[in-house]
Amino acid sequence: MNLDAIGNAASKALGLRFNLVSLLPSWLLVLFFVALFSSGAPSDRPSIGNTLAAAGKLAGPQIAIVFLGALVAAVLLQPFQIRSVQLLEGYWGTSLIANRARDIGVELQCRRLATLRADRWKARIGKESSHRLLQQQSAERQRLYPVEADLLPTQLGNILRSAERRAGERYGLATVSTFPRLYPVMSERLTTAVDDFTAQVDAAAQLCMTLGVATIVSVVVLLPYDFWLLVPTATAILAWFAYRGAMASAVYLGRLYETAFDLHRFDLLVALHQKLPPDPVKERVSNAALSQFLKHSDASTAPCIKRYDHS
Repeated sequence: MNLDAIGNAASKALGLRFNLVSLLPSWLLVLFFVALFSSGAPSDRPSIGNTLAAAGKLAGPQIAIVFLGALVAAVLLQPFQIRSVQLLEGYWGTSLIANRARDIGVELQCRRLATLRADRWKARIGKESSHRLLQQQSAERQRLYPVEADLLPTQLGNILRSAERRAGERYGLATVSTFPRLYPVMSERLTTAVDDFTAQVDAAAQLCMTLGVATIVSVVVLLPYDFWLLVPTATAILAWFAYRGAMASAVYLGRLYETAFDLHRFDLLVALHQKLPPDPVKERVSNAALSQFLKHSDASTAPCIKRYDHS
């Protein structure tokens, strides 16, 4: 069996999501490191000729080792995929440095939100069509932020948190704790769309983290070599584009979360054998009680569901 057959077999066995989210960034990082260190750096001045010469000497076994190394790295890093997205959202831990960085980030996000509110107010008092367009744009951007008390230090984090607040919580349902129960009762088309955009967010986030690691390593390795610092500059720019891609996908993913609760929240109640509420006010009250029950992992302190509907 040749290397192409091995690669195709591995791709089919591992699945498209794994290949897109984990294997592709690992491949890029391994190839980047091979090219970087075969160029002669850091001991000697880098040379593209050295990299090309090293690539020409690669044979089947060496290529197989590179592929296997990328595959092992992807498998080992797969459990940390969620953590990668969380880091880009702004969940940095509770250390002193992390708290300080989070405070700075939140302050910057507060200023951006204040600017959007000011722009929207200025556009509101204007009468020209351009002012109305500016007001609409400012309103759309402001919609991507939660209330100030819930702000996170990054734009990606605020987009996803704002989606959580809009999706289930406007109906009294805690989005984070109820969406895993809602997911199985969603329509197939909606489930596919959610899966696709979730994979896009994860892939862009993983690519951003990979390019960030490449940037840091290449800065250290290429620091003495003047214009070669264009390499980490390029990887940093690509990381920024990947982050922007994650943000764009997160916006659409948030809209799909809203759609899921709009269309299927009553299907969730039926699946949980809960009585359907007669009006929006009672819906929010009953949903809030249900959310409290689903939030609690400790059975001794969890509130009880008082009545089931088996009709």
